[in-house]
Amino acid sequence: MTIQEIEDKGLLLFKAYRGSKAYGTFIEGKSDLDEVIIYMNPLEDLLGLHTITQVNENNNDTVGYEIGRFMQLLQTSNPTVCETL
Repeated sequence: MTIQEIEDKGLLLFKAYRGSKAYGTFIEGKSDLDEVIIYMNPLEDLLGLHTITQVNENNNDTVGYEIGRFMQLLQTSNPTVCETL
């Protein structure tokens, strides 16, 4: 599944910038645009026990976490996930 498919299917729960864009140090043409999303898996995937817990795109500039995975990472104090909060 891609980030675009997640958005098109209405599964997106949260989307934010991180890195230079979040900290106000973004330079047009020089900085990369880092984004993080939190999404839910479609019900049919959950019922079929097929879950996609993480989606990466654009050389990891955009990362998506399924809500359950996001919560697991929060419990371990993952710095990238804590930054999202």
